Amino acid sequence: MNILEKLNSNSTSVDSLTIFLKHNIDEFFHFIINQKHATLTLSAGQIESYLGNNYHIIRNLDLSLSENQMFIDLLIDVSERLNLTFYFKRFCRIKVRAGLLISKKNEAASLYMNGLRSFRDFENILDDFLIKLQFAFEHEEDNNKRVIALFFNFYANVILDFGEMNMPSLIGFVIDVKKKSKNFPFLTGSISDEIFELEISKDYKLAFNSIHLIIDEYLQREDIVLLFNKATYLIELETEYASRLSDVETDLYDIRNLASSFYSVADSTFYSLGRGVAILTEEQQLYAYLHSYGKMHFAKCNYAFSLLPEDFFLYNIEIIDWGCGQAMASMSYLDFLQKKDINQDIEKINLNEPSEIALKRGALHLTKYDEAINLTTVNKDLDSIKKEDFQDFYPKNVKLHLFSNILDIDSYSTRQLSDLIKSNFIGLNYFVIVSPYITELKTNRINNFISEFENSSEFELLESKNKKKGEWKGNWSLVLRVFKVRILKKD
Repeated sequence: MNILEKLNSNSTSVDSLTIFLKHNIDEFFHFIINQKHATLTLSAGQIESYLGNNYHIIRNLDLSLSENQMFIDLLIDVSERLNLTFYFKRFCRIKVRAGLLISKKNEAASLYMNGLRSFRDFENILDDFLIKLQFAFEHEEDNNKRVIALFFNFYANVILDFGEMNMPSLIGFVIDVKKKSKNFPFLTGSISDEIFELEISKDYKLAFNSIHLIIDEYLQREDIVLLFNKATYLIELETEYASRLSDVETDLYDIRNLASSFYSVADSTFYSLGRGVAILTEEQQLYAYLHSYGKMHFAKCNYAFSLLPEDFFLYNIEIIDWGCGQAMASMSYLDFLQKKDINQDIEKINLNEPSEIALKRGALHLTKYDEAINLTTVNKDLDSIKKEDFQDFYPKNVKLHLFSNILDIDSYSTRQLSDLIKSNFIGLNYFVIVSPYITELKTNRINNFISEFENSSEFELLESKNKKKGEWKGNWSLVLRVFKVRILKKD
C-alpha cells in the first residue's frame, strides 16, 4: 500500500487523519517534495480524487498541530506543481482562515493560478510575479532552488497551454521573460541558461517535458549516488589557509575574518551557496560561507549554549555535530567554554558532513582550539549515515547533539534520523538546534523531528523560540530548540 492509499484509508474522520499524520507526515513530505515530475504526474488523478473526496475532512483539521500545518503546506505545494488551481486556492484560504501567513512564494504562485486566459493576462502579472519570487529568494526560502523551480513550472505551463494554438505570441512572451529575467538575481545561473536555450517552436510538448527533467535534476529528485570519502579522519593539511590559521588568535571572529580575507567577493559564488544549504565543492564557497553567514551562526549558537543548564557543564560529554559544514557549531561551543572559563571534559567530537572539502576545513578549525582533541569525521549526508559510524561512543558519557542550520533542509528523513539517534546514543542526550525562520513548513519539520523523542524517558523541552526578522538581533531570524532526553536501550 503506497502513501496515498494509506492516506485515503485513514481519512475517514478528522481524528483518524490527525493520528495518521502524526506518525506518517515524514513519509508524505518525501512523497510530495522529492518525487520527479513525471512520477508525481502519474499520481495526479489519485491525488485529485483524494482531495475531492476528503476536502470536508481536511478543512477541519486543527492547524495548531505542526503535522497538520505541514500537511496543508504540502497540499499547497503539490497543487501548484500539478496545476490544481481549485485546490491551491482552497488550501491557501484554509491557512488564512487559521491566521497563518501565506509565503511570498505562494503569493507568487497564486498570481498565475488565478484563471489567466490570455497572454495579456500573463504579461500583466509577470513583473509582480518576479518581484515576489525575488523576495522569497532573498528572505524566505533557505533553498533558492525551490523558488527557481516554481518560476520554471510557471514558464513550462505557459508553453504547454499556448504552444499549440498561439505559437507567435508564445515566442514573443518567452523573449519578454528572458529579457526581464536578467534584472532578477534568483534567475542568474546555469539552469536558467539551459532552460531558456530550449527550442519551443518545433515541439512545445518536448520543451515542457525537458524543462521538468532539468528541474528534477536541479532539485536532485533523480536517484543520484553521492561519492563519499570513507576515511574516519579527514583534515585539511599543508594549505595556505592552514598555515595562516596557525598565526591568528583562537577566536571565532578572528577565524572568520581570516576566511573573509581569502574571499574573492563574487555574486556567483554567493548565490552558489543556495542560501547556505548547498553542498560545497569549492574553496571560495568555504570563504564565502564564513564571510556571509559566520557572524549569524556564531551569535545563534552562543545564545543557545547560554540556555543550557549550569549542571550540564559538569558532565563529561561527547559531541555530535550533524551536517557540520566547517564545524561552526562545534567551534562556537569550544569558543563559548573558553570565554566563560569553563573547564568541561570533552571526550570526543564527531563531525559528519556530505562536503568533503568543508569537513576537512571543519576538522582543521577544531584542532586550532585543541590539537589533541579526539576527533572523528564521517563524510556522508544525513540519510547515508549508519549505526556503524558511531561505534566508539561511550554510553556513560552525556551526548551533546548540535544541529546548526541543518534540520530545516528538505533532503533527509526526520524519522530515519531520529531512529538512528535512538539506536546509537543510549543514556542522557542534550540537543541544541538553531536555524533561521524560513517558513512554517520548515519550522514544523524541526518540530516533527523533536516530536519523535517526546515519548522517551525524561524528555524535557528546555527552550523554544521562534523569532522572525526584526524580532531578534539585527536582521536575523531565529528558530531555536534546546531539549534533553534519556534514551533507554530497547529490550
